[in-house]
Amino acid sequence: MFTKVFYKNITALQENKRVVINYGGSSSSKTISVMQILKIIAEKKENTFILLIARSVPKLKTTLLKDFKNIIMKNSYNSKLFNKQDNVYQFENGSTFKFANAYDEDTYKGVRSDYALLDECNTYKQGEGVFNQIEIRCSHTVFLTFNPSSKFWITDVMAREDAETIHSTYKDNQYIEKSIVNSLELRAKTDENFYKVYVLGEWGALDGLVFKFKTNWDYFKDEPKNYDAEYYGGDFGFTNDPTTAVRVRIDNKNKIAYLTEVLYETGLLNSQIASILKPIIKDNWIIFDSAEPKSIVSLRNEHGLNVLGAVKGADSIRAGLERMKEWTLLINVKSKNLINELFNYAYIDKEGLTNQPIDNNNHIIDAIRYVFLKYKL
Repeated sequence: MFTKVFYKNITALQENKRVVINYGGSSSSKTISVMQILKIIAEKKENTFILLIARSVPKLKTTLLKDFKNIIMKNSYNSKLFNKQDNVYQFENGSTFKFANAYDEDTYKGVRSDYALLDECNTYKQGEGVFNQIEIRCSHTVFLTFNPSSKFWITDVMAREDAETIHSTYKDNQYIEKSIVNSLELRAKTDENFYKVYVLGEWGALDGLVFKFKTNWDYFKDEPKNYDAEYYGGDFGFTNDPTTAVRVRIDNKNKIAYLTEVLYETGLLNSQIASILKPIIKDNWIIFDSAEPKSIVSLRNEHGLNVLGAVKGADSIRAGLERMKEWTLLINVKSKNLINELFNYAYIDKEGLTNQPIDNNNHIIDAIRYVFLKYKL
């Protein structure tokens, strides 16, 4: 049984689209339709290698692997062809389904594939990095699926000429059970955001966001010509987390802070950080995370960067965020990583709401917070 979503993806393949993005509401058959297509390809093309990615191993077992066995293969599933240790299903013609998790982008450096599926790609911690590593080594098409709970890096991919974006809702799945429709519509009556994201398949907002779009922040296009002060903040990273830096221009009269990201990159040595930032900040001071005093001293004494340590303490996170909320934050439209963080920095995790924001999606936000605390804005 093939849905409307299946045929839309087939059309995208026939048009030789490099990336096919499936987004929308719940139970629209996004993932199932793509897996059906990939199974057909695997059976028709000998020795085809296909990657299927989920957020984590537990998620992999409850979604992709389960659906592959029970829905995609059904009676044709042969347990002898499945390697449980490597999560690999070897078709009789030599084609392979490799099931894996999106732990970090380094996992996929050097991994080549013919086709790939990144399921629920908005939930990956290093989603953009994982996508980039897989795409540059994939010989044909990369499929991505997600429910649009909040905007993230995928919007840049959607704008590419070689990408096809397919929007769908449960109404595009003619085989959906009536009980699922009833449950979706019942929940939608009491939860506006759920209705937008999981029924209409439109962009929504995460629950428990620290900074709300249009309430705490908005965009600006051109840097202000008149402002009272210019500050810089930074946060150290290396392997998994990026080193970041941000410019903060202050309009005291109107209580506006103009924020522009100037650095967001992993794997940087102190010498490289300095060479990138010195032409940007010139003789200004930059406030870096004081948890790395050796790096601060190195940047200052060895590389000539004017660096100060951030004000930190038991309540510094809450205090810094509260100070930021007292201002209107305007974000340079080109600051895509900062924008992504603001759309995803939340007080909520898998257990529910927390008293302190989750330590994720905050690398540039931390740098901004250091500035607000240091200069008592």
